[in-house]
Amino acid sequence: MSHTEVTRSPQGFHVGAEVFDVLVLAVPASVARKLLTGVLDRDLSGFQEIRATMAIHADPIYMPARRRDWRAFNAVRTGEHCEASIWYGGLRGTDEQIFKSWTTFRDKQPSEVIAAAEYWHPVITPETIRAQKRLEAAQGRDDLWFAGSWTNDVDSQESAVVSAVRIGQRLGGRPEKLAASVGAGISMAFAEALSDDGSLTGRGRPMLRGSVTGLMTTAGGIGHTLPFLISDFRIAMTFAVAVVAVELAAISFIRHRYMDTPLLSAAFQVVLGGVLVFLTGILIGSS
Repeated sequence: MSHTEVTRSPQGFHVGAEVFDVLVLAVPASVARKLLTGVLDRDLSGFQEIRATMAIHADPIYMPARRRDWRAFNAVRTGEHCEASIWYGGLRGTDEQIFKSWTTFRDKQPSEVIAAAEYWHPVITPETIRAQKRLEAAQGRDDLWFAGSWTNDVDSQESAVVSAVRIGQRLGGRPEKLAASVGAGISMAFAEALSDDGSLTGRGRPMLRGSVTGLMTTAGGIGHTLPFLISDFRIAMTFAVAVVAVELAAISFIRHRYMDTPLLSAAFQVVLGGVLVFLTGILIGSS
């Protein structure tokens, strides 16, 4: 099997001898279409490309005739096409004559070429923007993702980086998740500590009650989200369910042991609350 072939089985995506739970394709749309033929259907028909050439060279062929008119970024129109040439000396504030030029439609090619390459260049049209919106809605479905400048906004290096960062954020842990757990802990700590001073209810000192409540809330929030750092979703979900089950059992025991609540009644109340939270999460997540 060539490393450019992708197949899929219940175990995941097969790329060569490797098997992956999640596949991120950082390739042009045309290449992605070929790789996914017979594997998964994705509507990539709205993305157009042209075969473009680029050269790094020392020939100032595309610069203005007068040296004082040279700029770091220069554009020349050739018929219906406009191509750029970047002067690195202008970027760095030096006199060095090193240029990066797009040369696909030029009337003349540069001499003193240091390096040259061909690549698929996205063609941005109104249909491209519509296709990007359709692709964004399908990102992550069946554990399949697409990265690259063609997937996001206009064609630029920044667009490619943004597309990769977004996928990384959605696949891995994010600081906001930790912040949500810590924030919930702080909120619960204040709510419990300020509810009463303990003199009438005998529930103990406010500082101690608030600290315990806040720490347990934070630990619970982190505990059932940490499993999702595991790349395999099924394994992560299994661990998360197990952690939640332990949390609910612990809460039921505490209510029974320290709050004089019958064990079955405590378990029913806690499980009912957990089910409501679970259903709310599904409702919000699928909206």
